[in-house]
Amino acid sequence: MAELFNWRLTLHVIVCGDDIPFEQDGWRDNEVWRGRMLGMVLHDLATRRIPFHVVSGSLDERVAQVRSVLAGTRVDSPRQINSLGPRPAEVQQ
Repeated sequence: MAELFNWRLTLHVIVCGDDIPFEQDGWRDNEVWRGRMLGMVLHDLATRRIPFHVVSGSLDERVAQVRSVLAGTRVDSPRQINSLGPRPAEVQQ
């Protein structure tokens, strides 16, 4: 019976970077706010000391990165979050 409880839950927080081309679909905020929202999410995770992995690149690259996280072979360097992302006035259109 003890073997039934001999397991460990591992939680992986995966965040998609904002390097996917932006396409307005009527539901999303504009591209400026996308970067700011990503910064806010990363800042919140760092403030709460929740470990996370940011994946970027093409779909195939992102899938490979997630697989390496799940396999335990991806080693991320510690992330420092210095800002909440660009402010709308700072981004040149």
